[in-house]
Amino acid sequence: MQIDTCVITGATGYMSKVLIPFLMETYHPKSLRLLGRSEWKLAQLLRKYNDLYTMRLLRPMICDVRDRERVFSCLEGADLVIHTAALKRLEICNYNPQEAIKTNVIGSMNVMDACLSLKPDKVIFASSDKAVNATNLYGKTKAVMESMVVQRAESISQGSPTMCCTRWGNVVGSTGAVIPYFIERAKQNLPLTITDERMTRFIVSKKMIRETTRKAIEEGKMGEIVIPENLKSISILDAAKIIKEYLKSDSVIKVIGTYADEKLHEEIEIGKTSEHTQITESEFIEILEEDDLW
Repeated sequence: MQIDTCVITGATGYMSKVLIPFLMETYHPKSLRLLGRSEWKLAQLLRKYNDLYTMRLLRPMICDVRDRERVFSCLEGADLVIHTAALKRLEICNYNPQEAIKTNVIGSMNVMDACLSLKPDKVIFASSDKAVNATNLYGKTKAVMESMVVQRAESISQGSPTMCCTRWGNVVGSTGAVIPYFIERAKQNLPLTITDERMTRFIVSKKMIRETTRKAIEEGKMGEIVIPENLKSISILDAAKIIKEYLKSDSVIKVIGTYADEKLHEEIEIGKTSEHTQITESEFIEILEEDDLW
């Protein structure tokens, strides 16, 4: 696929930071527009990649996906759009439902409408396993977004952009994720808090982000939900124990109880839960080493 201009929304998030070098090195776009709300975070992003890519290639653009007019402006002329912008924290979304809806639903609709009007070749919407049989507000907003993509795909005409979704589990190194939190606290010998000893989560590595995004770009069909291959899960209790032992930490493990509407086991698709696809200890340690999390 020839990509001259690529756009990433939510470009200062962890997933986008994985995608930037992948897109530049794999598809060699003439420009990569980085859309985000924070001037400072965009500046940090440019500083990080300054030695690899010039400002001629990386285009920092202040853009909140809630701002419909600005979204249309920033997406004009794009060949590929990857929409990752979202409010993701369960407890924050539950406490601020109107804000989660503005960003995750209305913001996604703005991106979709802009793409239907401007017609890039491919549009990829980043979703979550929490959208499957959703029990919390965050998951429900992602379920709505997926539904919008699927329903639009069934109704739009020829010549429109190919729109699909990628559906992720817990990205191990993402900002605020439990694994980096455990590692940071274990290094300081602070308690590792888990919500329930039975809880399991699907684990997504940097390698999976790159491979699944490549598949979505090159093979993703209209309205398809693209899921990482060979996706495995881990017990949160086991993750805490492995991290504690690996770092030879004196941290204790405390159970604090689940958040409202939090599942014990996630579903990456109907009938495939995180309870039955456990990763081995060596596989888990290998992912953390490959993702430079230690």
